[in-house]
Amino acid sequence: MFPRDFYEILHILGIALLFVAIGVLATSLLTMSPITRGLLVTAATMALIVASENSDSGPARRFLSIKPMVMLGLVSYGMYLWHWPIIVIASHGRSIGSLGMFAIALGGSILLASVSYFVLEQPVRLSGFLDRYRVPTIAVGFATSILIGLLVMPSVLDSGTKVIVGADGRAIDWRAAERDIP
Repeated sequence: MFPRDFYEILHILGIALLFVAIGVLATSLLTMSPITRGLLVTAATMALIVASENSDSGPARRFLSIKPMVMLGLVSYGMYLWHWPIIVIASHGRSIGSLGMFAIALGGSILLASVSYFVLEQPVRLSGFLDRYRVPTIAVGFATSILIGLLVMPSVLDSGTKVIVGADGRAIDWRAAERDIP
């Protein structure tokens, strides 16, 4: 549809935009709601994905094909799952600046996601035993998730006077999130 050079330029812009967006959005340089931050990072990521899907070989595709980036892709969902518990635990009873929290959350989530990928996710995914008992396996996993949600989350969410600080330096009130619409 577009000339190949267009996608090459889109690759470079997508990579640049993604890194700038993450760098700026991880700090308090801009005051905005968490949802707006998420939308901007999503837009940068979407540009990168569109450019990568429409080019046979461009800078973004080459960059995303190197082993560390492929590994990061393999553990990215685990990073998503681990980042918030890391932030909650790291900020428990202390105030950590935006860049420090970003570094802790990034490094910690990469480490824990990598360990859980190899120790938990892959063995479970490749288990022949679990394939033979699919329905009971799903039922136990679902029941475990519900129990953890019912037993653990109330104590995490109602932690009393402990304050979690957002990227803008203000306290985050999880109860007010429903009003956080851009």
